[in-house]
Amino acid sequence: MGRFTGIDSGIPRGIQHLFTDKTEPYRNVGREGSEYRKQCYYREGHRHDRWHADFGYQASRGAPEGSRGVKITTLIENTPSGNRVALKAEHGLSLHIAFGNASLLFDIGASAAFSENAEALGIDLKNVDAVVLSHHHYDHGGGLKRFLSLNQRANIYLKRPPDGELYFKSPILPKRYVGLESDVLQACTERYIFVDRLTEILPDVFIITDIGATHPKPQGNKNLHIKRQNGWTPDIFSHELVMVIRENDEIVLFTGCAHNGVLNMISAVEPRSADRPSRRSSSAST
Repeated sequence: MGRFTGIDSGIPRGIQHLFTDKTEPYRNVGREGSEYRKQCYYREGHRHDRWHADFGYQASRGAPEGSRGVKITTLIENTPSGNRVALKAEHGLSLHIAFGNASLLFDIGASAAFSENAEALGIDLKNVDAVVLSHHHYDHGGGLKRFLSLNQRANIYLKRPPDGELYFKSPILPKRYVGLESDVLQACTERYIFVDRLTEILPDVFIITDIGATHPKPQGNKNLHIKRQNGWTPDIFSHELVMVIRENDEIVLFTGCAHNGVLNMISAVEPRSADRPSRRSSSAST
């Protein structure tokens, strides 16, 4: 079975969860020896184990001896920590992912708050090797300026900006701009890598950009639009990507908001990984 978090799965954001009918503990490595709280629930006739963790802690599945493993730390997301009051929360997402001798950030929050949490958690952002932006919304890329001021070497991987300005536009609420700051992509242009095909950005870390539409997309997209000179059009999220990490003999899939739909993203990955089992994980803000 797969591991999911995020909007489409209805499971909390920013942490990996195991969906299985086995009892297999995930340990909170931020607190030695503690384990996530587990509850079982039923969905569409299947039994799943649901794992919870406190915001700001690290999650790492016990990997076989000699394997490198993947450690994920939620730097920021929507939910405040109940017992780590020094950690900030905001409408946004940033994950620090460490594996082998490398590390990267998947999304970078809405502001500089992710960097304050990283410092509180003992994570040195100067050592990050790469940044991946899941899509061009402010709550996933608003911390770019802060990161560029702290880290002088990591490239930022993302898809090209959409042709127009990104807005939330509802019949009953004021419209508001939800894209990246207009000047954020004009700073340190040599460090932005625009990806338009399957790309391995670090050893065993891949970006997939061609996401189909076989399955329905989330209903929440209906209020997200692109403003162009000739009017408004629905955002089809051609600026969204999927990241995959190959871990030992499995793969782990990461998304941001999964505006294209988790099932479509899984479908984009599966043909490329037919010879490997998947542990599918998405990590979402809104």
